[in-house]
Parts: sequence; C-alpha cells; structure tokens
Amino acid sequence: MSKTIHDLLPERPESRLRIYAWSTPDIPKYEDCLKVGQTTQDVNVRIKQSHGTASFEYLLEVDELAEAADGSIFRDGDVRNRLKAKGFENVERERMRPLVRERYEPPTWAECKVHPDHHINFAKALYSVPTRYIRATVWVRADSALVRVYAGGLLIKSHPRQESGGRSTDHTDYPAELTAYTLRDPQRMIRQGMDYAPDIGRFMQQLLSGTLPWTKIRQGQKLLRLCKKYGERRVARACRRALAFELTNVRRVESIIRQGLDQLELPIEGDTRVIPIETRFLRSAGSFSHSSTQESET
Repeated sequence: MSKTIHDLLPERPESRLRIYAWSTPDIPKYEDCLKVGQTTQDVNVRIKQSHGTASFEYLLEVDELAEAADGSIFRDGDVRNRLKAKGFENVERERMRPLVRERYEPPTWAECKVHPDHHINFAKALYSVPTRYIRATVWVRADSALVRVYAGGLLIKSHPRQESGGRSTDHTDYPAELTAYTLRDPQRMIRQGMDYAPDIGRFMQQLLSGTLPWTKIRQGQKLLRLCKKYGERRVARACRRALAFELTNVRRVESIIRQGLDQLELPIEGDTRVIPIETRFLRSAGSFSHSSTQESET
C-alpha cells in the first residue's frame, strides 16, 4: 500500500525543538564552560527558569533549531557527545569546557632564490640553505615562530623567524672547507694559519689578540684568501716582514707582496745602526739668530 504525501511529509508541530548553549562569568565554578540544553520554549525564558530567582549575567552562545540537514531531529545529548569526541570536557551534566587552543595563524608563502652565499632573503631577513640548493628557487612558508624552506615539495630547512634585518645561519649548511669563515672562530683561524706556515699563524695570532678579536675577523679571513691567491710561501715571507716592523694589518701584508718587498732580506735582528740621510736644506744655527744683525744696527 502506497503512502500519501501527508504520511511522508507530516505537518511540523508549532513548537519546534531548539538547541542552545550559554556561558556566564558570574558563576566561578562554571568559568569557561558552556551549558548545552534543549527546549521548545523561548531560549532566554528557559535559561532564567533553570536558575529560579537568581540574578546573573549570561551570554547566549548558540540558539539553533535541533534539526539536521536531512530534517531529522537531534537532542542536546547528541551535541554533548559530539563535543566530547572533539575533546571537550564534560564538567558536570550539561556543562562542557572547551579546549584552550592558540588561535590559528595563517602562514605566509613566498618564492625565493638561494644566493651564492647560501642564504635566501625573506621579509628583509636572511636564512641559510644547504649548498646543493644554491641558485635554486625554493618555496618559503613562514609564521610568527618558524620559517620553513621547501624544494620539490620536501622540507629542506627550518629556522626561527627573524626580525627585519636579522640573520639565521646554520654553519652545517656550508662545505667543510668554509667552516672557518662561517664560524668566525678566532682560535680555529689561528690553527688554520699555522697549517699554512708558522709565520702566517704567528701573524694571525697577533692580529686576533686582544679583548675584541671579533673586530679583526674579516682581516683574518682576507689573510687566508691571500694564501690561495699568492701562495702560502709569499704570504709567509710577507707576514714575517710585517711582524718585523710591527705592522699587524692585512692590507699592509698584501701591499708588501704587490711591491715585491717579500723578496728582500730582513735587517739583522739587533742591528741598530743609524743611516744618515742627505741634508739638502740643512742650514747653520747662525742663520736662525738675529743677534749679529741687531748689534750691527746699533
């Protein structure tokens, strides 16, 4: 027997079930809690009825019909079960306490190129990337805490977020032979100078001595580069000559090499002979005296 349209679509009652949730700061026991309930009355009237004559402030968080999209009816117990599945705590019967989570922060995406110095420039800050990605284009995902670098859909590097003008460098991103440059370690640079030649090591030690060796790090790096440019033998002779004249400046060392002074023999240690220079404009002491002129005038 087929059903009529009235059987399939019965008339809805005038009073329709509603689901509501409210919170109040006036009851310390239920702070940060939601009370979930159902009613066919006016929701505000039902909330006041549940607390008798007590006067309190409350915030109505939810007031919706208890009807699903397919027209079926659900109860307040179904809502609480669903909230439990999402991690809410059922504090007391109808009271639910939500999880305290940080607000989701939408990330920022950008496409960056890895420069020859192993760094990308994102939001006016520098972040290092491993050597094999130099000159490659990578994707950067950033939020307020982290900067993540992706290549080919894979995460290849992450750094703490830096302010504008900041720099985050992981020294393991560089080849082993460049570690001395990236770490900026004075003792390591002195040892590397000693590996080239003792005179270079002594010059490096003198250069980086004092309470502020960091101010001479760039000069130390330049001295190591001179060894590759001119050869360690010439640099060692130039360092020996510079130390003999108490010149602890790498530019002076390079000047000695360019002028070929590293090929000259150093003066014998302890030789304090004074070599007179030509006195072309030397005058006698009498030329500066006016006494004879004054006597003749009198």
